[in-house]
Amino acid sequence: MTLSPTLAGRLLGLAIVFAGMLMVMGAPKADPVAALQSSFDGAQGRISYTDAGAGALVVLVPGTDAPQAEFRYVVPQLVENGFRVVTLTTAPLADSSSSSARASALGADIVELIRQLNAGPAYLTGSAAAAGAVAWATAVAPQEVRGLVLLGPSLAETAQAPVPNMRTLILMGESDPAFAAPKVEAAAVARLLNGQVQIVAKAGGLPHVDAPATVGPAMIDFMDRLES
Repeated sequence: MTLSPTLAGRLLGLAIVFAGMLMVMGAPKADPVAALQSSFDGAQGRISYTDAGAGALVVLVPGTDAPQAEFRYVVPQLVENGFRVVTLTTAPLADSSSSSARASALGADIVELIRQLNAGPAYLTGSAAAAGAVAWATAVAPQEVRGLVLLGPSLAETAQAPVPNMRTLILMGESDPAFAAPKVEAAAVARLLNGQVQIVAKAGGLPHVDAPATVGPAMIDFMDRLES
């Protein structure tokens, strides 16, 4: 049977709509979480952050310029499991200064934030380039840090500060495009920090975005074990 051009067009349109619905249904969902927007004047300028949930403090430090979008799948999981989640939204990662200067500047903001909240020690999570900043914060104020979670970290970034013996979880996407051999890079960071590694399947440079169903529970399990 030959379809008329009009009917064929309608069927094609329905197929496109149906495919779009399947894509939306199959995508991980970010449940809305009531988060307060707050800021204060730090030593280096205005420090802004969002604050959600109650419990042990988790500070999320983004490696991109879209922090709320970057952590949109992880925050609801952490809040639901009894953590207070603060996401730093003023991460100066895109300026022209050296990586060590960026890490120290952002690390200072992290330490100021924890002290301003008066809720430490905190679990610090840094993704990509921000991993160096949370390492720096831990090196200068270890009493304010309970544990580290590094998402897609590089050895070059994390080696900038002599981190004390801090319990650390390293989550690396198996196909992170930043590294020729992501597993080798993760192992090198683990040796430096005496941390544990989990390679995240089907994930790239932002494993918490690509595979939140794996990353969220891994973070929660790691922090729960430190709490017990």
